[in-house]
Amino acid sequence: MIAARTYDLWGGAALTALGVVGLFAGIRIVVLNSEPLRDLILIGAGVLFLWAGWRGTDGQVLAWTRLLGAAFLIFGLGTMVAPDLFGTFTFGLGRADSLLHLLYGVGGIWAAWRPAIAA
Repeated sequence: MIAARTYDLWGGAALTALGVVGLFAGIRIVVLNSEPLRDLILIGAGVLFLWAGWRGTDGQVLAWTRLLGAAFLIFGLGTMVAPDLFGTFTFGLGRADSLLHLLYGVGGIWAAWRPAIAA
């Protein structure tokens, strides 16, 4: 449980910051592509992670971490296959973007399922 809550707090802060910076940075942030839609999605996911980490019950923390981890994993796999996510994004996402999403997905799933495996 501690792993999921910690993941939500740190991951949520990082996603929210990345989304806010992306809104003002233009097309690129170092090696990551930036688009308004993606930045808003990152801010929304970051806020959900932060809410779950700060205010969520144990069940809510695990549920949100599993759900968002799976969503990031699917999103990362989707952008590996189609960088513009089948026309959703104008500029398309690069490999670094896809890797970031995959890492968030795997990390979220690991953090959320870790208590169930250890018990």
